[in-house]
Amino acid sequence: MDRFPMLTTYKALLTGGAILLVVAGLFMALDAARTPVGFRGETKFEFGVFLLTFIPIGIGAFMLAVSAELISLFLTIENRLYEIQLNTSERTPPPFRTSGDRYSEQRSIPSPAQPGVISNASLSAERSTVSQSGSHKVLATVTTSNRTLVYQRPNKLAPPHRIAAFGEDVTLVARTDDCTWVKIDASYDGWINSADLTLHGDVYDLPVVTQ
Repeated sequence: MDRFPMLTTYKALLTGGAILLVVAGLFMALDAARTPVGFRGETKFEFGVFLLTFIPIGIGAFMLAVSAELISLFLTIENRLYEIQLNTSERTPPPFRTSGDRYSEQRSIPSPAQPGVISNASLSAERSTVSQSGSHKVLATVTTSNRTLVYQRPNKLAPPHRIAAFGEDVTLVARTDDCTWVKIDASYDGWINSADLTLHGDVYDLPVVTQ
């Protein structure tokens, strides 16, 4: 599947334009180099005029061909990086969830005998979903389906090294000061934008990490 159809079209147009420009320039240079001699229709070929006419056109065609090759190189590199990211994502198993983790996600319903009273366990579940492996962890679900990238640092300029699948549950262990970025546990060992997640707990329960 072509992921960049517009660039592929530009590449084809640049390549075709370079070929047409070379052919047209060759005919133009040949015509310009023929100089009439005498009155009998004889012509003389001026090689210097041919070069002066063809060289600028040839340079233009060369620049078009270079542009097409640069687009081809970009497409090759981008496709290779995408394949590496997909292969890495397929080999990474989703975080293990225990039955206790799933149970803690469910909100408790007040007892009919005690209307308006919510148990302490219900209040704890509403505030944050903390995994049983330790404190200061919050469960979240990936809700962005378009290549949710996991970065090495809390910055979109940082190199991505994983892809989180849509609907996948992840465990968060840290956050930035403004809560824009959250860190996933050792299953991914990276940072993800909090806007790509649905949190099942209070993000402010996570410790602040400055990188």
